[in-house]
Amino acid sequence: MKQLEKNENVLKVSERSISYCLDFKIKAVKENQKGKGPNQIFLENGFDLDIIGEKKPNQCLKRWRKTYEQFVVKKVFIQSVVEKEVQGVLLQNHYHLMRS
Repeated sequence: MKQLEKNENVLKVSERSISYCLDFKIKAVKENQKGKGPNQIFLENGFDLDIIGEKKPNQCLKRWRKTYEQFVVKKVFIQSVVEKEVQGVLLQNHYHLMRS
């Protein structure tokens, strides 16, 4: 547990779980999307697979990818809604200026 607590990518460690930093989760997902394997990502970021378990990186990346993809889809949707609202306001202002 002491080794995990020293890792900058870890927020909190208990007997049952490891809480990872958000920045590490995002970085891991992006690296995985580029083709890097989960075990390699964890090893390169200071994790000992003998301590956390060889299956842990795959399990984490599976969860994190799902969350990341949901976030990205929501972000894109919100951006498109905001852009449409801004365009609507601009068109209304343009219409009012043309009528003046």
